[in-house]
Amino acid sequence: MKYALEQESILGVDTHLDVHVAAVINQSGQLLGTQSVSTNTAGYFQLFQWASAFGALKRAGVEGTGTYGAGLCRFLCDKGIMVLEVNRPDRANRRLNGKSDSLDAENAARSVLSGVSKAIPKQQSGAREAWWFHPAGEPASDQRSGAWIRSHTAHLPSPDPDVSDH
Repeated sequence: MKYALEQESILGVDTHLDVHVAAVINQSGQLLGTQSVSTNTAGYFQLFQWASAFGALKRAGVEGTGTYGAGLCRFLCDKGIMVLEVNRPDRANRRLNGKSDSLDAENAARSVLSGVSKAIPKQQSGAREAWWFHPAGEPASDQRSGAWIRSHTAHLPSPDPDVSDH
């Protein structure tokens, strides 16, 4: 009896505040598809199902795993996907070679395939993540400090997609 080996697919994601743009390539580097999803749990699940349909999804290259991509990174890790941090492309090269989110996502996947991206993202848990919800050292009774914190963190993305205001 013969068993067909399932082809591995590699996901690359260009992350943004409201929308993530993804691309999937195969082990030969052939682009299999691109898609945009919202930055919440439903969007992450949609992205995971879509990317998994191309083959065994084992690796993903994600830009901004500490900021806009933090929630997606955690979601993919929970699904057993090896997530690698991808450096944002050089702006000068992007201007020369064309600038698009789909191309950035494809390049993120290619950097994983080629072995250029090797950095494993930091865990988004513990004291560092707690800062997003309650800034350490801020006295609750000092309204000026609270107002300062609110004004300076109002536009920062939450690492938890279900906590974000968008």
